[in-house]
Amino acid sequence: MYKGSKVGGGKSSTAGATTTTPAPIGLTDEILSNMAVGKVFKDATKRVNSIDFTSDGRYLIASSDDESVSIYDTEKGVRHKLLYSRKYGCDNIQFVHSGTNSALCSSRVDFDRNNSLRYWDLYENKFLRYFKGHTGPVSSLKVHPYEDQFLSTSLSTASGGDSTCLMWDLRKERPVARVYSQEQVTKGTSSGILGGPCATYDTQGLVFAVSSSTPTGDAGKKPIAKVHMFDNRQFDRGEFEAFDLSPFTQGSPLRYLLCSTAAGDLFAIDSFSGRLRATYKFDDPHLQSGSQTWKSLPERDGLRPTFSPDARYVLCGVPGGSIYVWPTLTKGAQEQAMSEDPVNVQACEPKPVAILKGHSGYPRCVKFSPTRSLIASAAAAVALWIPKQFTAPIGTQTDPVAIAKQQELGSAIGSCRVIELGKTIAAEHLYSEWDDDHNCSIFDEDAVEQHLESLGVFGKENVVIDFHSPDFLPPEWFDLVVVLRCSTDALWSRLEQRHYTEAKIKENVECEIFQTILDDCREHFGEEKVLELQSVSIDDIATNVQSVLAKLASTANSVH
Repeated sequence: MYKGSKVGGGKSSTAGATTTTPAPIGLTDEILSNMAVGKVFKDATKRVNSIDFTSDGRYLIASSDDESVSIYDTEKGVRHKLLYSRKYGCDNIQFVHSGTNSALCSSRVDFDRNNSLRYWDLYENKFLRYFKGHTGPVSSLKVHPYEDQFLSTSLSTASGGDSTCLMWDLRKERPVARVYSQEQVTKGTSSGILGGPCATYDTQGLVFAVSSSTPTGDAGKKPIAKVHMFDNRQFDRGEFEAFDLSPFTQGSPLRYLLCSTAAGDLFAIDSFSGRLRATYKFDDPHLQSGSQTWKSLPERDGLRPTFSPDARYVLCGVPGGSIYVWPTLTKGAQEQAMSEDPVNVQACEPKPVAILKGHSGYPRCVKFSPTRSLIASAAAAVALWIPKQFTAPIGTQTDPVAIAKQQELGSAIGSCRVIELGKTIAAEHLYSEWDDDHNCSIFDEDAVEQHLESLGVFGKENVVIDFHSPDFLPPEWFDLVVVLRCSTDALWSRLEQRHYTEAKIKENVECEIFQTILDDCREHFGEEKVLELQSVSIDDIATNVQSVLAKLASTANSVH
């Protein structure tokens, strides 16, 4: 339910909460421990600062520090739309309700020149409304799940600005209520952002929470961190509960709140009692609470934990490129939570069920699809994670499975000439130099193209060319380009068995993770010509051959 930003020092931010509404997907430890990168989008030139799914889980929106906003179709694995907000920058972007045609966003914090929020018509690419009321940079934004309402919070800075939570109506430019306002941070103590609240609704939109961090007046003491609970229908009566998070209280589907601190602490509290329910710790000693890793991060780059749709798991990206996945509670704590006296339930410390690795930077933004076993994460690139049984990173032309497949394909097509281009390059000496580091030749693209053209077979015979990177050949030669993929584990094992150098193995695996060959083929040959197939075992061959034949049958031209 809650999702917020880091606010610095010993301050706390409300990060997430759950509700008892059942999720449409069933998640298990096994599924989450077998998640792997299925698609990578490297469109942004700077880091991605916020992401959000539509309620049906199909589309993902991502805003970047380069002022771009990309909308991705997660079913097709393509970018659906690209927009820009060059004047204001863009941060805290969220879809409005279930559609893909409108979103809310704030200016980028470091622009520090406009603190308005904007209602963006993504279809017409224009701003429908500017919401003005904050005098400090906006730190969080949350759209009501069903109503034309949203919450926003802002930061206090040493140069001024408010530290408030405002409630808005999508139809009005001015806030309908100032829900919460904390004492402004003393000026002159720092030159940067010093802290502020964040806010969010539960998934039913019945209550909302605001986190705060109030200075004590004593420079030697940490600020007082609290979570304030409000009834959305009677918010004008003030908070109905407040929990003190100093130094810690930790403790669920409207029942639990996720909280994080600038020191790298992550925990869950019971939203009814305010009691600590779980603490989540990182295995890496560099990520321990209070370590230099957290001290060196900019104020706005703190942890952004999130719940899975069924509220049974907690996910959080960390510096270093990993995403940690924990069960919300241990099995014993879950059983205790169902007892008649939940107040006396003891806090637990769940162990990670998975540590997902793949980003080269800090995946600060992590979101779980509300309808599918799909995780989106973002650092400089946006990654989509899916269970490995559905993942098939690109294979190489020397995979035995790939060779068997192309041989069977040749038989299935009939009179077909198969050219193993790697062998042809070696036999005809179509290379320019030798790479000692990777133990392979560097082929001459022009010489290879001229040799193939000299065969005089294109347009006259059915031809299958087997090669790992054909995107230098003329697109008009081909009716279909099949990209075979396999798991990274299987690829590493195969290349190791072939005595590839470690540098060459790593390069191949990196290509698989970032889908370099697939993306290059789509760009060079056109998406309509590229067919992506899983090729992990011999059992995949028959199915893949039928898929290729079906695709060829749908083309207007004969097979080349």
